[in-house]
Amino acid sequence: MSEEERMAKVEADIVHLQKTVEDERQEAREFRKSVENFRQKMDDFRVETANNFGRLREDMAKGFGVVAEKFGAVDKEFGGLRAEIERSRTWMVVTGASLVLTILGTAVALARYLKP
Repeated sequence: MSEEERMAKVEADIVHLQKTVEDERQEAREFRKSVENFRQKMDDFRVETANNFGRLREDMAKGFGVVAEKFGAVDKEFGGLRAEIERSRTWMVVTGASLVLTILGTAVALARYLKP
């Protein structure tokens, strides 16, 4: 192989290597663009997710406020119900005691009447 053939082969190899390097650079640029697009999409997703969680927190706070109000109303109703039960209990004790005294009085009167 002559020196000119070697030089031609080396030049062809250099051209081939330059083309390969340029192709790799182009792929690296495209990869950087893809990574940048992915980062942008992830940032958008993160912001959107944070906004959604913020709205969810607000909705839950409003919902818990409504639930707390309803529990407050239920607690008031239970308070009224307790008072009503206490009044009924007192009425039943008084009525029961009166009934016992009436029966006792009736038994004493019958005992006196039936005495020989």
